[in-house]
Amino acid sequence: AVPPLEGHAGGLLTFSGGIDAFDFDLRAEVPRLQVGDLPAIGLAANVGYREGALILRALTRDDGGALIEAEAAALLDLLGVLEDPSLLPMLLDVAPWRLALRFPPRDLGTLPEPLRALLPLSEGLRGSATLSLRGGAYRPHADLLAHVEYGAFYDEPPVCGDGARPRAWLRAQLANGETRGEVAGFLGDRRVLHAT
Repeated sequence: AVPPLEGHAGGLLTFSGGIDAFDFDLRAEVPRLQVGDLPAIGLAANVGYREGALILRALTRDDGGALIEAEAAALLDLLGVLEDPSLLPMLLDVAPWRLALRFPPRDLGTLPEPLRALLPLSEGLRGSATLSLRGGAYRPHADLLAHVEYGAFYDEPPVCGDGARPRAWLRAQLANGETRGEVAGFLGDRRVLHAT
């Protein structure tokens, strides 16, 4: 059964050109969408196609703030893909494309329950992350950077003591067919963990 949906949406579509060569821009906003018992989220999105470039931008948010910002772009023959969707994998193999995701800084304990369940012990942690991928005409390339810190938003000093500011970051990269990763942990200005 389909869970009940509650919310409203607004948008604007502009279109130019003919049936065989066209450009369009779609802007849509769903300020608050409730799906069954899941926490309500909002979505703002823009999809544009101009001169063979398809670009998608989206932002999701909940009562705690921004959740995910996303941008995707690809050069492709959209009319060809609409006529024959099986062309899409082949086009993405040869045409340049990119995808970027950003998880803005946030108190991880305020994430919606389905996400918070993936992060045990998230209370008291603040985190952020970025992920970028590109491929097609380019060699596959990916970058990931994640940062987490404890007690960064408390008026009182964290349990570890005033000035300790425990934090860690993770960096990973796929380039030239090779994946590399690095993690570091800090207490105050002192690095206490480093691994590659």
